Amino acid sequence: MRFVTCRLPDGVEDPAILSQDGTQVWPLSWLGLSYETLSDAIPFLTPQVRFGLQLAISGTTGLGSLAGSLLNTGYNIYAGNRAYEAERADTQWSQQMQEKQRQDALTQQQYDNTASERAYQDALKQQAFNNNVTSQKLNIAKGEWALKQSNAQQKAAQAAGKAAAAGTKSGSSGSGGKATGSSGSASGGSRSTVSAGVPYTAALLRSQGKSEVAITSALRQEGYTPAQIAKILQEMNQ
Repeated sequence: MRFVTCRLPDGVEDPAILSQDGTQVWPLSWLGLSYETLSDAIPFLTPQVRFGLQLAISGTTGLGSLAGSLLNTGYNIYAGNRAYEAERADTQWSQQMQEKQRQDALTQQQYDNTASERAYQDALKQQAFNNNVTSQKLNIAKGEWALKQSNAQQKAAQAAGKAAAAGTKSGSSGSGGKATGSSGSASGGSRSTVSAGVPYTAALLRSQGKSEVAITSALRQEGYTPAQIAKILQEMNQ
C-alpha cells in the first residue's frame, strides 16, 4: 500500500492511498481519517489501520463497517500507546528531577559542613595565636619586673652601704668634743644614722625633710613593693 498527497476538488491537499496500478487515488479524509499532511498521517498508519484501509478500498460488500471498526481500533491502540509512553516519560522525568534535587541538597549540605569545619579550625588557630601573644606579653612583663626588682635591690644595697659609712663617720667625729657636745652629737648621730635596710634614696629624702608620701612615691618609682616600702618607713621611724 502506497501513500501520496493528492489535491481535492476544492483545492485542498490531502494524504491519500494510491492504487497498485497507479490509476486511482483514495483520500484518507474520504475514508474517515483527517490529517493535514502525509507526515502527520504516517505515525497513525499501523498495520491494523492499513488492513482496514485495504478492506475499505477493496469494495467488498459488507466489509465497510468492519473496515471502519478496524480503523478506529487501530487508532485507539496507537493513541493508547502514545499516552502510555507520554506518561512513562513524565514519570521518568519527575524521578530524574527528584534525584537531581536530592543530589543538589547533599552537595549543599556537604559544602555547608566543609565551610563550618573550616570556620571552626580558623577560630581555633586564631585563639591559639591570641594565647601565644598573651603568653609572650606576660613573659616580657615578668622579665621587666624581675629586672626592676634586681635594680632596686642593687640600689638598696648601695644606699645601705653608703648610709652605714656615713653613720660611722658621724659617730667618730662626735666622740672628740665636750661631754655635752658629745652627748648631743651622739644623739644627733643616732637620728641621722639609718638601718642597713633603708635605701639611700629614702635616707636622702628624709634628711631633706621630705614627707613619707614623697618617700613612698620615690620608692615606688624604683620598683619597691608596698610591703617593702612599709618596712623601710618602719625602720626609718625607729
